[in-house]
Amino acid sequence: MSALSFVADVAADYSATVTHLAPSEVELTVNVHRADGRVVSYDIVAYQNGDDVFAREKTPSRLPAFCPERHINSNGSFCLYWQEHDAMGVADTAAAHRWWQTLREFLLLQERVAKLRRWPGDGWAHGSAAHHQNEAETAAAALGRPMSEALQENRLLVKAGPKVPHPNGPTLRVYLDGVHIYTVWRKMGRITNKQQPCICARKKIGRRNKFRSCGDHALQAARFATSMLEWKEAEAAFWDVFTDATCCGTCDDCPLRKNVDTAAEPERAELLT
Repeated sequence: MSALSFVADVAADYSATVTHLAPSEVELTVNVHRADGRVVSYDIVAYQNGDDVFAREKTPSRLPAFCPERHINSNGSFCLYWQEHDAMGVADTAAAHRWWQTLREFLLLQERVAKLRRWPGDGWAHGSAAHHQNEAETAAAALGRPMSEALQENRLLVKAGPKVPHPNGPTLRVYLDGVHIYTVWRKMGRITNKQQPCICARKKIGRRNKFRSCGDHALQAARFATSMLEWKEAEAAFWDVFTDATCCGTCDDCPLRKNVDTAAEPERAELLT
């Protein structure tokens, strides 16, 4: 069976109906049950590349034709997952269920965006920034729950250190709640002071291990700092590509908001209510 056949076979389990099935694509009507009790329908086209299955709205109506902030690509396809890290090849029924669960969650998030006019919860990184986001989240988790939670709560910040000549090159300074907690040599990927107490035990009572004797935490701390900065740089580079793109006007904090098509906004607002 093909990936699309597996997807079509379990469509009914997700309040969806197959309206057309072809070797290259399957057309679906997907009913989404919103939190307020309303049921809204999406006409979706699913298509495959290898074992991976992608989706887009058949004719953009409930969703913009293109919106990076809402993770809708320029060809209308949905960013359901980061393909390099989370590719979900649909080779069996279990994988088809995972695909449907991901699509359903994506559409539910889109319904929330229409109401909130912003992406709900933690934002997803765009383009190659997703790789650095994953690296930063993994490193933070390795440093312990407090560090991971601080990242999720946007309480961590990485800044370039003072521009002073040094054989080891430039530094990165990491801040928690505005307080500097450690520094990293950026080019070397190494913290500058392994004698300082490890951040994994911050705010705990008692003697704390130093970085140099706390497992791989010195390495993870350096990895976190560089990944955070590269995440920020890749995100900025992503948006630079779309500097002149027209904004759909559905998100108030979209970096493209300055390019909004004001004539289309009233029509879009009516479609999404």
